[in-house]
Amino acid sequence: MRQAVYTALSSLPGLREARVWSVGKMRTAFENAVREAKLDRGFHFHDTRHHFASWYVMRGGALPSLQQILGHATLAMTMRYSHLSPKRLRGEMAKTEARPQCESDSDRAQDRAHEGMTVA
Repeated sequence: MRQAVYTALSSLPGLREARVWSVGKMRTAFENAVREAKLDRGFHFHDTRHHFASWYVMRGGALPSLQQILGHATLAMTMRYSHLSPKRLRGEMAKTEARPQCESDSDRAQDRAHEGMTVA
């Protein structure tokens, strides 16, 4: 649970034991929201877990940390949850092609020499 959500919920009046919402109330609230938003009938509460996992990884979260957050026993299960888009994967591959920012002039000259260019 994110800190902002925890802070908001913990400031509510009343005794807090066990779950924030009872299972029945949470399911009903979610199903009502899906119906009012006119989302696909195939959209289930569990789908939000997959959505969170994907966005967590795409925003730079580490898979071992995600494994702990989701409570998975294996990293393989966490990988099943963190669906990455092809665009994201292409971006990761592009990082291997980028030159380091701190490359010196001598490094660039050496690269040109290896490419068969003359160094000025």
